[in-house]
Amino acid sequence: MPYRHAPHLAWQLIGGEAVVIDLAGAKTLGLNPVASLIWSLLPELDEAAIAREMTKRFDVPLEAAKADVHDFLQTLGEQGLVVEA
Repeated sequence: MPYRHAPHLAWQLIGGEAVVIDLAGAKTLGLNPVASLIWSLLPELDEAAIAREMTKRFDVPLEAAKADVHDFLQTLGEQGLVVEA
């Protein structure tokens, strides 16, 4: 399922890590480098393409990358940080 960032969020990459600001709830969220990569690629790529990109940048098998991307996006969806595109 394709996702996009929720419309009530703003974000910025700082030192290779994403800082996400929930404009509706006035909360901030700092993402680690792997999560930041997934977050930053989300507007351009689908889950499978993000997983392939992860295998290029990190020492991770494709199937593990696919599972990690899927689980992370599901968690973000449950928290209202991403929505279906």
